[in-house]
Amino acid sequence: MKKDNELQNGGAELARRDGALLEYKYFRSLCLMTRGVTHDYNNIFTGLSGQLSLIAQEAGFGSIGEHRIQLVSDLLTRGVDRTAILYEFSRYTFTEKADHSVDRILEFAVEALNTLSRSHQFVVEKRGELPRLHCRMKDIVMMLFYLGENGLEAMPDGGVVTLMAKREQRFDDALVLSVRNKGKGVSSIVADSLFEPFVTTKNAQSGLSGLGLYAARTIAREHGGTLLYSDGNNGETIFAARFPLPRQTVIQDKQAGGEVHFTAAPIKKEFGRKREIFFVVEDDEAMRDLIVSSLQRRGHVVFSAETCGEAIEDFELVHEAVTVLLIDVGLTDSDGFECLEKLAKISTQAKVIFMSGEDIGEQDYLKRNAAFLKKPFTAKDIERVVTQGE
Repeated sequence: MKKDNELQNGGAELARRDGALLEYKYFRSLCLMTRGVTHDYNNIFTGLSGQLSLIAQEAGFGSIGEHRIQLVSDLLTRGVDRTAILYEFSRYTFTEKADHSVDRILEFAVEALNTLSRSHQFVVEKRGELPRLHCRMKDIVMMLFYLGENGLEAMPDGGVVTLMAKREQRFDDALVLSVRNKGKGVSSIVADSLFEPFVTTKNAQSGLSGLGLYAARTIAREHGGTLLYSDGNNGETIFAARFPLPRQTVIQDKQAGGEVHFTAAPIKKEFGRKREIFFVVEDDEAMRDLIVSSLQRRGHVVFSAETCGEAIEDFELVHEAVTVLLIDVGLTDSDGFECLEKLAKISTQAKVIFMSGEDIGEQDYLKRNAAFLKKPFTAKDIERVVTQGE
């Protein structure tokens, strides 16, 4: 009888694991499809925004018409922002660890979490000056996202979930990232196995239920940290991830200065800056996404294409609105100079900036009335080159 029960339990466990793997595969495919759809929607929204700007310039509306044009433009900008969040969230590729801005990590996590519910609000609280964290940025964002999801589920009627960051220097130097909610707390039924996979008190049919806290702890451990649960004095449920800071990281942080590259650039709101409409042609997905998101966060409209062939197809539709072409010299299906010649047959009104990780001869771009940026560079570098060409 005991052996039969063991076989039955083992069979049920295998069936559950098979279901989880199938569901994982489904969601992985859904991510790939989401990336494609959101890329298309980004170009659609930016195209509409650019055409709307041209209509407003040419039509000479009265004050009421201009007000309505602005309302539509604001909605399109919001559409671009939302699709950018979804696109970035669905892009999960392995990257090496690097030093990243904690401000940017928190910002991206909160942007994603605030799309989940209208009755919940996710906010950031920072205490003191924060160091940079050596990590895979997307992993830490996902850790915070999983903990935020947990907080949302703990407060079915809505409420505020706080993502807090602080530097702690009691026993050693560490960065503490915590997610706090005032929900129903952790049930005693699951308290001892809280971070184990498939542990949940929800009546869910999904084979992947009960993985959020397990995944969050796994990410913390992979980055040399710990994830602990505690009850706060004011009724809060707190999940805190603590990451020790190596001595060399502390020294580098104190000496850090100069420009911050795309992967860690904080949002800076600068008034009076001219908004450009960029068309970025870059075959490296990570670089393309970083350029697009960085420029969008500084208020610009951005189209993008992976290959010269894709660029020609899209540029045909939006060339009247584009003010700046940003083209990688080493594309997979063409070099950047040949690609520009093909795009110039459609329109020559946009400023042109070539980019590459290697130096190129001045004559290669000057004879094409273009500028050049060597990678890595910042969004401010792009703006500076555009301004110099005016």
